[in-house]
Amino acid sequence: MENMTTQKAIFTQRFMENGKYGVKDNSGNVLIPAMFDEIDDLWAEMYKECPSVVWNDGKAGLVSPDGKGTMLVECKYKYGRIIEWSCFFAFKDMDGNWGVIGSDGKTYVPFKYDSISKEKCDGYIFFEKGDKCGVFATNYNLVTDAIFDDIIEGAAEEYLKMEKDGKEGYVTVDGLFISCEDYEADEEMDVELVGDFY
Repeated sequence: MENMTTQKAIFTQRFMENGKYGVKDNSGNVLIPAMFDEIDDLWAEMYKECPSVVWNDGKAGLVSPDGKGTMLVECKYKYGRIIEWSCFFAFKDMDGNWGVIGSDGKTYVPFKYDSISKEKCDGYIFFEKGDKCGVFATNYNLVTDAIFDDIIEGAAEEYLKMEKDGKEGYVTVDGLFISCEDYEADEEMDVELVGDFY
């Protein structure tokens, strides 16, 4: 899936018609018809080519900017928001569980987590369940379970580091955990690690 940073930024504007909001581009073309009670300001006003979080009857969904109002995700969620600088959206279902949906309308992280965040770095979306966390490595289409104790902040151009059972380590592209100690002790270990950047 294309990252937001590769897309062309075209400032758009909301408009109101018969008490409902829609979105037009700077040439006046309708991207989202006036069908919604509310539209996520940050998303709708910056990127022409990506969906927007919309609201009707107090519930959030996701609409395509195809000019037809095509719903990628029906307005059925308690809350929805863009995950910063990505083409992914965090939604909260009516039971209070969080998940991640892509700009194609598909669910990438299932709705079973307490929170979703993207505070550490690009290319990773983190989620928590109880006192454990997991990661969605978007560039690898890898979603782990919430099995880690913490996220280890690293310098640029390092591999993704997590903490598990009191040990720091790496995550493989298969979602396995390898401690730093084991990885550094075996110079011939044939594994591919997640991330050339962090």
